[in-house]
Amino acid sequence: MGKVLRREELEILAHTVKTKDDKIWVNLYDGRFILRESIDWKKPVIRKTHNLYHQIECVISKEMLVARRDPILDLLEKLDKPKAVKTLL
Repeated sequence: MGKVLRREELEILAHTVKTKDDKIWVNLYDGRFILRESIDWKKPVIRKTHNLYHQIECVISKEMLVARRDPILDLLEKLDKPKAVKTLL
């Protein structure tokens, strides 16, 4: 694992994130994330980055896993070598 991924970096780097409760959130690139399953709802579920940050398990950018939460330290860390993912989150 590498350096800790800060909230500001997350807002720029992430396309999607997966939280500890297995929900997928899509970056709106304005400091907010939208719950993927709620995109077509009348009132979609939207959360600010600082509200989601401590729940994020992994970060996907351009079909690559770029960050993952360390289970022992409970820190969101950038991977030294991003890993390709088979399906987009």
